[in-house]
Amino acid sequence: MKLKLLAASVLLGLASAAQAAPVRFDNPGVIDIDAGNVATYTEGGFTLSGQAADYLLLDDGAGNGWLVGGFLGAGPLTLRPAAGGLFGLASLDFGYFDLGDTPGELAITGLLDGQQVAMQTLALGAMTTTQFDSQWLGLSEVRFSATSGFQLDNISAVPEPGSVALLAVGLGGLWVSRRRSTPA
Repeated sequence: MKLKLLAASVLLGLASAAQAAPVRFDNPGVIDIDAGNVATYTEGGFTLSGQAADYLLLDDGAGNGWLVGGFLGAGPLTLRPAAGGLFGLASLDFGYFDLGDTPGELAITGLLDGQQVAMQTLALGAMTTTQFDSQWLGLSEVRFSATSGFQLDNISAVPEPGSVALLAVGLGGLWVSRRRSTPA
């Protein structure tokens, strides 16, 4: 019995440790800008980077924030796990941000070791949420680019060990329930 409790505790610990907090941009921290003018922002276990003039973080003063991009249209904004490794993109909020242009499209590209494995183009308009399917698992980075001003919020991404740990918890639960239902 002690072994079962220990195994369950370890599996639950792995599952919770592998989860990353959503990137909400609420009370945003510092954006680091390097000598090459690349701006980097880290939150929730993930790093966003792009040309410094292409995006900024806005905060309404009440602790609610979001990322705004599409300035100058020079390059993509990249999302990666801060500690490296693979991850899955689950969902995000997106919308049009008026930069004096008309609403365009937001292209989201999933990459694995520099190779495109997933792509989705979304029409920009009122802020809305989109969910991603299984093709958005096992990514090394996600790139965002747009044809007009855009805003992002509540980016929900999970490092890949999280998927493995959650599978392990589920299998462990099945094993425990099977052991309980097996007659002695």
